[in-house]
Amino acid sequence: MVLIGDGLHNFADGLALGAAFSLSLSDGLATMLAVALHELPHEIDIFSILLNTGLSIQAALGLNLLSALTALIGFYIGASVSENETAMQWIIAFATGMFLYLSINNMISEMKRFHVDRPWLLLLLQNLGLFLGWAFMLLLALYEDKLHF
Repeated sequence: MVLIGDGLHNFADGLALGAAFSLSLSDGLATMLAVALHELPHEIDIFSILLNTGLSIQAALGLNLLSALTALIGFYIGASVSENETAMQWIIAFATGMFLYLSINNMISEMKRFHVDRPWLLLLLQNLGLFLGWAFMLLLALYEDKLHF
């Protein structure tokens, strides 16, 4: 189940990257930076989940690589259909919805799983993480036109 979710997540990454690179190199690079920043911890998390199920390092890496290949399929579809503006809007809406659903689903399940002796400290840290993420997204939205690579 984890690999199916990761494959869908990577597919959405590929869609977003394909559509962004079709617009311009700077849009593609900015999207690539955003995807890379969220993918690194996400893939480490998936890898650790696979290891905790008893898989060997080689098997976990192989399965993780297979689920990552769905990003190439998404990239191809995103790049090929993005010439149509209506299709581009649907691609962006779909990719954004996938990002939000999968991220929020993973975060909430992890937040509920955690139990500590000081629940107020945990609540503070969880909310701090959420607010930092929102602040980072807000800064990206406000200054995206000033990002030049």
